[in-house]
Amino acid sequence: MKIEDNSKKRLILKMVSVFVAVIIWIFITYTDDSQIDVTINSVDVQLTGESYLNDHGYMIVNRASIPKAAVTVRGKRSDIIGVMDSITASIDVSGISDAGEFKLKPSFDIPSNAVYISKRKTTSVEVDVEKIEEKTIDVRVVQNNSEENEPYIIESIPDKKNIKIKGEKKDIESIDHAAVYVDVKNITEDNNVTETVIFESSDGSEVICVNRLFCDVQKMSVANKVYEKRELPVKITIPFDVNKKYSAEVLKQSVDKIQVGIKTDAGKNVTEIENVPFSGELEIGTKEYDFTLDIPDGIYIPEDKRNVKAELEVFEKSEKLVTVPVTVHNSKGRAYELSKQEVGIWVSGPEEKLDGSRFKAELNLDNYEPSENEQNVTVDISTNEKDVDFDTKSVQIKAMIK
Repeated sequence: MKIEDNSKKRLILKMVSVFVAVIIWIFITYTDDSQIDVTINSVDVQLTGESYLNDHGYMIVNRASIPKAAVTVRGKRSDIIGVMDSITASIDVSGISDAGEFKLKPSFDIPSNAVYISKRKTTSVEVDVEKIEEKTIDVRVVQNNSEENEPYIIESIPDKKNIKIKGEKKDIESIDHAAVYVDVKNITEDNNVTETVIFESSDGSEVICVNRLFCDVQKMSVANKVYEKRELPVKITIPFDVNKKYSAEVLKQSVDKIQVGIKTDAGKNVTEIENVPFSGELEIGTKEYDFTLDIPDGIYIPEDKRNVKAELEVFEKSEKLVTVPVTVHNSKGRAYELSKQEVGIWVSGPEEKLDGSRFKAELNLDNYEPSENEQNVTVDISTNEKDVDFDTKSVQIKAMIK
């Protein structure tokens, strides 16, 4: 037991000795307040005169990479400790009048007359100056939770269609548009909201500029208009005369139905949404093409829903002379005799559809009076095939009608 007590006493004695040594060191350190030199290596460098530079069309583009400055100061230890976190450095850029790289002498500010600079470790700071670029970008409203607003479709109209931005060339080039995000889930009547403007790239991701971006608009007002929601079929059609050389058949399309907003009574009468007439170039074979939907009067379609993709099978048109039997409509039961029982017409389209059975040649005898002489009558030509064309819509033949 005595051996164990002695060990505890020695441990306590060691701890007391260490504590006393620390107290003595602190006392000696802070009572000996003599003049010393201290080097500070982490002084923030501030820019002055930058607004003057900006007003003349130039800007600093390496602000983020300007290193911290270093300086050696002299003074009493206590004085240095009191100001070392408050020492700043600055460079004046107001004298720059052109683009380029410039080395400027920093000024150090020490908020104490008892501490002074004994040596400038940083003698110059390099700044890169470029001309301010300007760009006009579109403003887009991005709706959040639009699918959760079941009764209504909301048209969100920004206060400005485009805005002007200024900045460093690479920053400006990375920005495609400005976006304003609006939550439309619970909007049931027309209203106005104000939201923050966010700068985005072409893929919709936010752009964080390396350098300062100048823009007078930080927030934007958006007017929300409420329309009754309705679902309508989408019909993609290809006019036969889009390309005289080819005909096309729609195999499938990315959207068969679309939700639209009913703006007026005219919109209530719309039964389907068609595409704007296609004016592009067709290629033989199967390929996907882009179409823009036509917006009828009284209908609202969100901008991001106005484009549809459709897969077309494109055929090279053939031209052929086909014969079509003449069918006669004769409700009055008159006796008649035709000079021709069939007519020939030139048609064009897919080869497999160029036969007489796909066409009608119709004569309506009720349109003519009986006569002792032979007279000219008109045979009307028609077909139900959408991708077949023919210039001859009617043919004249002779007929004896009694």
